Amino acid sequence: MTHQSGLQNLRKQYLSLYPPHLIQLDLEPRLTLARNQGWIYDHLLSSDSLAAQYPPASDYQRKFWKLLVAALDVELRDDRAVEEELELDDRIAEHYTELIFQSTNPLDVPGPSYKTYIYNTSPYSAGSNFVPPSEEKAITLLEAQTTIEAGSTGLRTWTASLHLATLLSLDDSLLDPPFPPIGAPSGSSTPSSRPTGRTNLLELGAGTGFLSCFLAQTGRRTIWATDIGDEDGGDLNNEEESEERGRLEKGGGRIQEDRVDGLRRGPLKSLKSNLRINRQRFHSESRVIPRSLDWFDSVPPNDDSAQSAAEPYEAACAFSKSLPTDLVLLAADVIYDPDLVAPLVATLKMFLSQTDDEVGLTKKRFGLLAATVRNQETTDLFERECERTGLKVHVVRSPILPDSAATPMFWNASTWEGQDVKVVKIYV
Repeated sequence: MTHQSGLQNLRKQYLSLYPPHLIQLDLEPRLTLARNQGWIYDHLLSSDSLAAQYPPASDYQRKFWKLLVAALDVELRDDRAVEEELELDDRIAEHYTELIFQSTNPLDVPGPSYKTYIYNTSPYSAGSNFVPPSEEKAITLLEAQTTIEAGSTGLRTWTASLHLATLLSLDDSLLDPPFPPIGAPSGSSTPSSRPTGRTNLLELGAGTGFLSCFLAQTGRRTIWATDIGDEDGGDLNNEEESEERGRLEKGGGRIQEDRVDGLRRGPLKSLKSNLRINRQRFHSESRVIPRSLDWFDSVPPNDDSAQSAAEPYEAACAFSKSLPTDLVLLAADVIYDPDLVAPLVATLKMFLSQTDDEVGLTKKRFGLLAATVRNQETTDLFERECERTGLKVHVVRSPILPDSAATPMFWNASTWEGQDVKVVKIYV
């Protein structure tokens, strides 16, 4: 690994809040950190850097800079560093000192933080660590540092989303349908070329919006990003965004409770905010449309249900019918709660069963799901429910991922638990 790639990895790890205790700072050649303190300042601290625009939470920064300053201290004691009269950069020392003297409570739960994933626009290669800035893309998200926040698991990016994005960068034929094209002989196999227009996507449980942002950056035409939440009061305006960012910078990444209960209420609020942050980074021909979708609304009401109880179901049906027939449903890490399996499958059934009978289009839509297998019983329950409702589940053979986490496409502590992520295609 060259010193350039080592420093670039350090930048990516810092911006993505990679756990400091997992960061390797013994870069080659010797004294790489000590001799490149100017580079470190320019990319991690200067006012025009991405790290300054969307800074990691202060609790993370304290741990990171403690580790980095300690590593610099070791290097600066080296005989060669003494000969070269290398010293700790005053700007780095000043930033670290400010972090130390910020008031903290060790019992506080870490608050939301900006997290930026930087990746290469070309297909992932285990042998390519250094990415010129001109070839980089970045996805910045404001997400929770805890598993559950404000009563939701949708405020952080989960392993399967990063895993699925990596797989799609390696092989976008994953978006090919798992069934023969309309009118093909019954024994025909999946077509080798993707049908035109197969770039209309709908993400279920989009959460922070990571996967939808990635798809928009890679040129998919239209992505409907759905999650639960109020449709009204969508995006924060510029003044509110500035206030939010100021609170994060001054409050150490913590958002006050009134913000959690107000502007940040529900995954859809978080989703819209993150889409706005990344909007200028989308492909010029791509658009992401945030939309409220509650899976329970897809469960058919009982015959004796009141009209008011049937309205959400009718609205969900109308939404499904309004979408293009050549639609791919995407979802990542949505199979985790047994109580949500039935409504999730009902949603899949509703959105995959819509056809245009007038032109005879059937089996046009399909789903692509990636799920981290945390509980085999829940996974089995999902597959049984799909079978009961007439949905076919086809396990996808994923491209082989690197054996090591040395150079992942997206830096995350658990991204490469590939053996625990199951990818399937689902269709009627």
